[in-house]
Amino acid sequence: MKKTLTLLLCFLALASHSQKTKSELALNLKLGKTYYHSSTAKVTLNQKMKDLELNSYVTAKGKMSFKVLAITDSTFDLEARYLSISMVQRIQDKLTSVNTDDKDTSDAMTRIMKKMINRPFNVIMLKTGKVKSIKNIDALYSKVFDGFPQLSEQQKADALERIKQAYGEKAFINSIEQITNIFPLKQVAVADKWKITTYLESGGFKFNVETTYSLAKLTGDYAIISGNATVKTVDNDTYTMSKGLPIKFDLSGTVKSTIKVHASTGWIDESNTTMELTGNGEVKDNPKTPGGLTIPMVMTTETKVEGK
Repeated sequence: MKKTLTLLLCFLALASHSQKTKSELALNLKLGKTYYHSSTAKVTLNQKMKDLELNSYVTAKGKMSFKVLAITDSTFDLEARYLSISMVQRIQDKLTSVNTDDKDTSDAMTRIMKKMINRPFNVIMLKTGKVKSIKNIDALYSKVFDGFPQLSEQQKADALERIKQAYGEKAFINSIEQITNIFPLKQVAVADKWKITTYLESGGFKFNVETTYSLAKLTGDYAIISGNATVKTVDNDTYTMSKGLPIKFDLSGTVKSTIKVHASTGWIDESNTTMELTGNGEVKDNPKTPGGLTIPMVMTTETKVEGK
């Protein structure tokens, strides 16, 4: 009986030790290898302006490649390229779309966006997945208006501003860090938690995002990381110009994510993220909007990313 009890205690001790085995989670990319990710984001925005309810729907898709050019003790030098871009936007009954894979080039915006495809720029990424710097991203836009002599300088500037909001440096960092800047600074075991604070800027909105991540599962092939975040706009008292109107935003909400990464490389296999925000936009008193205007807003964004 005593021998059986001793064996049982040893077994339980070994099992407990196994469950608490800590592992390093980080990017471990290979020199010369190219990695991919394909993303689909669906955004729903509901706004109420006096007696008018305005609903907007956007589905944005994209595919990118990342070739590892160099590796240091703490960073990867990646050559990044947009391989395809598409977006469908519906505001009330008005529908617009762009698709760089479309062979029909009669749409001006599609022709402009096609000129961004396969143009390389460099990303220096830490092994924790945080973007350290981006180089030569302006090369994306250097040729986009070639073949459009009819556009005025102001029209080009307006179009370029919209492109940068969706695909510029800040938008790129926001997008890629959602699936890379997720790793802890120390080794963790299953069920361990860690926190990461990030700054998000997208579509005229600026947010602080505080995420608590947890290692949900770890096998020899992959790791599953879950995330729960709180989101809050910053500079809530600062007005910025949007479509000729001074406006500020006060929004808050949550982000829930499940991210599956390859255990050997840390690169994304699949992730699913849902962000829900509510709050108000405040238009300041101005000649176009005497007395100002409060705009209640509800925004939901669902994003899926696959490493292919």
